Amino acid sequence: MFYRDAQRMQLPAEYDRGLVAVVMVLVSLGLVMVYSSSIAMAEATRHTGYQPSYFLLRHTLFLAVGAAMAAAAFQVPMRIWQGYAPYLFVMGMALLMIVLGGLAISKFVLVVGWYMHLKFDAKLLTWLFVAGLTVATATITGIWAMFNGWGG
Repeated sequence: MFYRDAQRMQLPAEYDRGLVAVVMVLVSLGLVMVYSSSIAMAEATRHTGYQPSYFLLRHTLFLAVGAAMAAAAFQVPMRIWQGYAPYLFVMGMALLMIVLGGLAISKFVLVVGWYMHLKFDAKLLTWLFVAGLTVATATITGIWAMFNGWGG
């Protein structure tokens, strides 16, 4: 094998170039959307210092921090991630249940404490509350059926 033949051969990338391209396009579109939707508000608001690019700069900072954290996570070998995957999954599910449970409790307290005491609207609001509860139950049952099946 000659030097010019070795130059033509490229090692395969260790990452998906197409995925990176799609992510960069989506991030760019997100930056444009943030800037175009917040420029008027940023210019007119005192807490932004009347800077039209305030929210764009803040969003760019958050994207840079996220990219730095992703770069740090990519430095960890895959076998380590695979070893910790069950623990990370259980921790993520526990945190998700805590957050969703807290939101459900706060919604219940707000609905019961604020709306259910109204005398004339009680029938309508009770129906709306029961409808939401029915949708939530159906969703959880559907997710359970997808992952656990009906006894299989």
